[in-house]
Amino acid sequence: MKQNMKQSRERTMAFSDNAQLNIMERMARRSAKPFKLAFGDIERKLVTKEGAGTLARDIEAKMQRFYSQDITEKAPGDALCFSTSDNLPTQGNAWLVSTCGSFVNLCHGASEVNVTFTYMVDGEAQCALVYYPLTDEIFAVEKGKGAYSHEGRLRVSGRDMVEDSLVSIFSPVSKTEDEDAYFNLLKTARSKNCHTRTSGNLIHDVINHSKGKLDAVIAINQNPVDVFISQFIVREAGGSACELNSKAIELGSNQILAANSKLQGKWLKLLANK
Repeated sequence: MKQNMKQSRERTMAFSDNAQLNIMERMARRSAKPFKLAFGDIERKLVTKEGAGTLARDIEAKMQRFYSQDITEKAPGDALCFSTSDNLPTQGNAWLVSTCGSFVNLCHGASEVNVTFTYMVDGEAQCALVYYPLTDEIFAVEKGKGAYSHEGRLRVSGRDMVEDSLVSIFSPVSKTEDEDAYFNLLKTARSKNCHTRTSGNLIHDVINHSKGKLDAVIAINQNPVDVFISQFIVREAGGSACELNSKAIELGSNQILAANSKLQGKWLKLLANK
């Protein structure tokens, strides 16, 4: 018990020199207990006929109210956008919040759920925090200082060959307008003997990429908030991120190709020839 308390203190102290990260961490940890309790209720609902969809929606709404109240109290003049927002502010201070990373994962009791906060000024991300309430893992990102956890600095995978690499390719099944584009991505990967995995949670896959566990992340039809947060994490972890047509990611972009610069270039060349 004492060792766990010591580890928790060490993790908290790791990010205490940044005011916004401090606020994010306190909010995340305060919401962990009710989130874990609610997640237990979801797991018990999984075997029922109706499933846990309604309960998951209630939990997500509750978390949004909690974070809205906390941010409004601590930064009353700042704008606030959740992952469902399409319009991201380009002026002033703003907070971007992704409450669970993937609603589908949440309502099916999958462990790949996280809460993510990003603080931005005049359309540019300044810092971000990704927290996993079920495992108490925490990752912080600061502009110009990198991405890190309590265990140290995060760095993207260094693999520079498409062949035999491990890539996340993802598009939500609810977005059917680009089905052909999604299947073409999978075909391209298979034609190059590239292995594919996805958690269904863009930010989670980006964290794994930033830990070297995935060599690239390719996603389309995403929430602009999640894309904006993801490209910030990747760049501070030493990687590159752009749209699939090589255009720079902007506020409102809904797709991302993330990898180290060499592997990204090879993927862009492959996609341009399709």
